[in-house]
Amino acid sequence: MINERWQVTVRSRPLFLSAWLSKEECVDLTGEWAARQSEAHPAAISIPFFGSVIFKPGRNAQIVWLESSANWLSERVNSIAPTILSSSDLRAGDLQIARYVSGGGHFWHQDTSFGVTRGPVFSVICQLSDERDYEGGDLVFLDGLSVVRAPRGQGSVCVVPSAAWHRVHPIRSGVRFSATFWLWTSESSAIG
Repeated sequence: MINERWQVTVRSRPLFLSAWLSKEECVDLTGEWAARQSEAHPAAISIPFFGSVIFKPGRNAQIVWLESSANWLSERVNSIAPTILSSSDLRAGDLQIARYVSGGGHFWHQDTSFGVTRGPVFSVICQLSDERDYEGGDLVFLDGLSVVRAPRGQGSVCVVPSAAWHRVHPIRSGVRFSATFWLWTSESSAIG
C-alpha cells in the first residue's frame, strides 16, 4: 500500500534542473571515483530466483559507493527536497558514482516499483561529464508513450519517481560519469 504522503510527493514526469552542480563540483565527484578506483566493481542487477540470487546482464559500468553521511551532495539534496518535491520527509541515501566507457550502458529498468512498501521514492541522477567527453550514452525516460531525453549538460540533474522506466544508451566513444542517489521516506527505509 502506498503511504498517503507519497501520493502528494510523487511526480509523474521527470524534473530536470540545469547547472545544479558546478563544473568544479562535477570534477570533485569524478575525482572521488578516481580515488576509489581500486574499490570499483562492475554494476550488475541482482534478481531473486527460487531462494538464490542470479545476475542479469543489463548494465555495463564500473561503480563506487559513498555513504550518505560522508558526502556533501546528500546534504544539499536533503536541504532542497522540501522545496522541489513538496516533502520534508525525504532523505538521500548512499551515493553511487558510475563510469561508463565505450560499449557501456544500462538497459530499460526501474529502480523500484509503484506500490511497494519498501524502496526508494525518487531517483536523482546527476550528469558529471561534459557532454563533449563522450558520444552516445543518452539518459532517457518513458513519459507515457513518449521517450524523453535528459539534458546532457554538465551539472544537470534529473529527479524522477524511482518506478519510472529509464535507460542509458550505449556509449559509442569517450567516458561518461554520473552520480545517482535515491530519496527515501522514513517509512520506505531503515535509514534516518
